[in-house]
Amino acid sequence: MAGSTSTAGSGSQDQSKSNGDVDGSGNGEVKGKGKQRAEPEFGRSGSGVDGVGVAIEGSKGAHTPAKREEVVRLMLQALRDIGYSQSAEVLEAESGYVQEPALAGSFRQAILGGRWSEAIHLLSDLGVVLPEDRGSGRKNTNSADLTFRNGSGSNSKKQDTPGRRAIFMVLRQKYLELIEAGQTVRALKVLRLEVAPAATDTAKLHALSGLMMCMKKADLYAKAKWDGATGSSRQELLDDLQEFLPTGVIMPPKRLATLFDQARKYQEGNCVYHSGYPAETLLSDHRCKREVFPTVATHVLAEHTDEVWTIQWSRDGRYLASAGKDMSIIIWKVEPTPTRTCEKHMTLRGHSEAVSALAWSPDGSRLVSAAESTVILWDMTMGVQLAYLPETHHDTVSQVQWISNEAGFVTAAMDQKIVTWTRDGKLKSTLPTGPLRIFDFVVSKDLDRIIAITNVVGGQTHGNLRPTASRLPVAGAIPGRTGSVLNENSSVPNYSIGKMERDIVIYDLANGNVIAWVPGEMGSISLSDDGNQALVTAAPNDLQLWNVEDNFGLVRRYTEHQHLEYQIKSCFGGRDRSFVISASEDSRIYVWQKDTGKLLEKLDGHKGVINAVAWNPVYPDLFASCADDDTIRLWQPASVALSVATARWAGASSDAPQLSPIGDIPSGIDMDLVF
Repeated sequence: MAGSTSTAGSGSQDQSKSNGDVDGSGNGEVKGKGKQRAEPEFGRSGSGVDGVGVAIEGSKGAHTPAKREEVVRLMLQALRDIGYSQSAEVLEAESGYVQEPALAGSFRQAILGGRWSEAIHLLSDLGVVLPEDRGSGRKNTNSADLTFRNGSGSNSKKQDTPGRRAIFMVLRQKYLELIEAGQTVRALKVLRLEVAPAATDTAKLHALSGLMMCMKKADLYAKAKWDGATGSSRQELLDDLQEFLPTGVIMPPKRLATLFDQARKYQEGNCVYHSGYPAETLLSDHRCKREVFPTVATHVLAEHTDEVWTIQWSRDGRYLASAGKDMSIIIWKVEPTPTRTCEKHMTLRGHSEAVSALAWSPDGSRLVSAAESTVILWDMTMGVQLAYLPETHHDTVSQVQWISNEAGFVTAAMDQKIVTWTRDGKLKSTLPTGPLRIFDFVVSKDLDRIIAITNVVGGQTHGNLRPTASRLPVAGAIPGRTGSVLNENSSVPNYSIGKMERDIVIYDLANGNVIAWVPGEMGSISLSDDGNQALVTAAPNDLQLWNVEDNFGLVRRYTEHQHLEYQIKSCFGGRDRSFVISASEDSRIYVWQKDTGKLLEKLDGHKGVINAVAWNPVYPDLFASCADDDTIRLWQPASVALSVATARWAGASSDAPQLSPIGDIPSGIDMDLVF
């Protein structure tokens, strides 16, 4: 073979540094910059290999053939990655191709070995650094001479060329490693005589000079966003330098694994019922069956004696709180057994009106509830009241939300004010929102803002509203794109509150100032787990997805459910929250794919208006719903439903929640699945 032809792939595995491994999670794309040199040759002359595309006989559909050379090179790298170096050598001998040309292998070894002068010379040989990038320096092993003639750093009219950028990146690494090693005198010399002449960005140069003041390595790592010579910084430098190399000279690490990962993610993205579990095999296309999606009401919880208006899961997914018109709060305990049993854990009584809002503290130790103008804070370890707060609000409390375990919680009401409380129920602040009344709200992930659904009666103006926060009317949204955006150049002097029906208003939680608003006929709002998106119900029959962190733009609409009269709740669902699920006034639960808007399911079971749905934060195949039929239902996949039925026939616990009368069991639900 081949012994005369150097392969960088095998050499790269025997580096003096062991920190070059990359897990292949990135996209691995390499873009050539049109270098002034011929593309490298990877095959031997006379090998009889023509490099034409590889066609797979018998494959279905149209395929873009891959170049034989690229396929072989991918295989060579992959074989060496998994330890089959001898097999790679045999493949090289048989195919006539090498993983990388000898020059590329030398460049890789120079970077990973910290031989900076050699690396800059090789950048020149690879056609990245051109003569005009180097000036007329003396050709010796001093990288400063190789770089620029003007060692004083007083360069004039520096051109920002690919070659200069590449040299700067190499010299930056050299400079940082000298500081890390404590060689500050040498580092200062390199900064003045080599880095400064190569720099075309003054801000970057000043930032580098400031690193000389770092007395501890940890400070250097943090300020430079760099992990040191023995970390992955050299491999990352090599990866970054590939931008300047001709396409394919050096393959990104684990390139075949990256392509496999991209294919897997593409298949998962096109999987209608994707459960969030990764594709398990490369030998067949990934497709989740409908049976893994929660479409069966495995439990009907019928302890309430009147309409159930709200449900909330605890953060650990083990407890479900439900409340409504019967003035009681019931805590249900879900056990993660194969049959996932559900039992009534406790009942909280203390309200004298219908309970309309619930919120668990993040650690699950406290629960806040609201009924009309009264707020109660509960200790959930004992099931007792910690604070009874009947006088702060003077109208219906519409929503309660926790900020954090330490910062306490927020309440808002129709009395035109937002109130913040300590975790022990002591008043912290009151923010007036008049003349706006708040129907629903969420706290932003950064804990700085409240995104609220508001309403007012009468033609008044709001002095706190900023003209620059006005919004153009929302006409629609294109799938995958942001809809209307904040009108930052608005000339509107003030906003007419009289025209507001149920608009979105964003408040600064610190001072109550209104940051922005969105006009519409909004009903309720739910925030995604990462805080980047929100679901907003809007009349008539409209559910909207908004980007919260991207200038609050409309992304997509979901339709076909019924929302005309009542306030109903929606949520995100699935392991990676790739589904949108909504309650509906027609007694059905609607499920859509979040990113496509495709309607997947209409789930029957409840009788009467469904008021809320809530996806379990821990178990990705479990969600709950509540309705005016006085019940809560737990929904799980059909396979789990079968386990529940089996457990019931085997003698389920006698402590199971009270069953609905047989005559009240909705059609389509097996009686044996209800307990």
